[in-house]
Amino acid sequence: MSANGFSFLQIVSLILCLAGFHGLFFYENLGRKAAAWLVFQGGMLFFFFPFISAGGPVPKVLALETGGVGLSVFLLLGFFCLRLWKKHKTLEADEIAKRGSK
Repeated sequence: MSANGFSFLQIVSLILCLAGFHGLFFYENLGRKAAAWLVFQGGMLFFFFPFISAGGPVPKVLALETGGVGLSVFLLLGFFCLRLWKKHKTLEADEIAKRGSK
């Protein structure tokens, strides 16, 4: 613990979660949104590290579930982005929306 009560892992977790959350809402590129999801989930995993070392099965299961769900959603988003790339040759949301409205 540092002087203000936050450990290094909690600060890293906060930075990763905020960066990922920002990317989910403000990036227009769908590939970047998928990467932001992975960064956000990585921040959640960093949040669980101090609790895992404290012992007990619940934090380990939560970390495993968060990692598994985060990775599976990232893979589904990646597959979706690959299909969009093949169809539209871009991952920019505004360009895809313009083409779809014609």
